[in-house]
Amino acid sequence: MAPIFEFLKTNRRILATAGICLFLCAGFVELTEFLWVSGQMFGDNIPLELMVLVLLLSIPLSLFFAIFHVIHLTLTGASRNLQMGSVLLSYVAVIVVFSGFFYFQCSIGDLNESTAEYRYYEKLRTPAMQASVKRYGEALRRTASVRAFQGIAPSMWRGIGDKVTGWPDGAGAPPIEKLMEASRTPLNKVISFNHEAKVPVFLDCLYFSAVTITSTGFGDIIPLGRFSKILVVIESVSGVLLVAIGIAIALGGLGSGTSSAAAPPSGHEEGENR
Repeated sequence: MAPIFEFLKTNRRILATAGICLFLCAGFVELTEFLWVSGQMFGDNIPLELMVLVLLLSIPLSLFFAIFHVIHLTLTGASRNLQMGSVLLSYVAVIVVFSGFFYFQCSIGDLNESTAEYRYYEKLRTPAMQASVKRYGEALRRTASVRAFQGIAPSMWRGIGDKVTGWPDGAGAPPIEKLMEASRTPLNKVISFNHEAKVPVFLDCLYFSAVTITSTGFGDIIPLGRFSKILVVIESVSGVLLVAIGIAIALGGLGSGTSSAAAPPSGHEEGENR
């Protein structure tokens, strides 16, 4: 048990940092829902990007701290088992931390998507668009997306499609006329948080984080938002750095050459004595 306690004590900062970042990501999701339900987020000019920037700064900083901590262990003569364990722990911590950020990004992206979809069909109901709707019909169906990721099926926010009445489930997308009719309902009555999507979305984010750091790239989940793309790049580079450090430790290239370099070869010393 003593080696385990020593390992946990040495890497307590990595564990604490990962836990705090994950708590912040999940907490911001709950805070977003609370502000929406309380009526403080109705409108299209909500400073949600500021929340994203806070996480964007805190997560990479904590990540780099974990990496530098591992490098410090290698340069201060820590045991090789402790070094390798710290590298593996940092690797897992990076996966968990970024999965939390992707989870938060999914929530913000789905909220923006539901709001944009509502505004789009609301605009189609205006007198200026009536002639175009009659002429083009289904061709005006909204196809753009502002979601953070493509490929994560459950949406964390229910939108206008869930408010369509008289259209059976499993029958595909409702007609554009029904979507326009649903947009007559007030925005705060249309968009609501989907609690059932929390676990599936987080598991998808955890999977995507693992795929990203290993540079597997199956292509089933694709980042669409600019912040998501930035974090994907940071995580990929961090994974490469941690793997390189792990290989160097395993081959004896880090943290093991100081004492041998200081001591002269035994044959050379014997030659001088003669």
